[in-house]
Amino acid sequence: MNKPVMAILSVTAAVVMATSAFAQTEWPERTVNVVIGASPGGDTDFNACTMENIWRRSPARRW
Repeated sequence: MNKPVMAILSVTAAVVMATSAFAQTEWPERTVNVVIGASPGGDTDFNACTMENIWRRSPARRW
């Protein structure tokens, strides 16, 4: 391929990737519910609750 075509493809790819990343900044739009498929008090429940607390403290997202 010649240089002008490669330059156009590179710019197009950069614009597409930049707009895709920009579109993801608003996620999640609504509150996310964490559902645990295990019994309460087990290792899975403990780990999920720990992660939920970390996510909840994140200033950029609503959990």
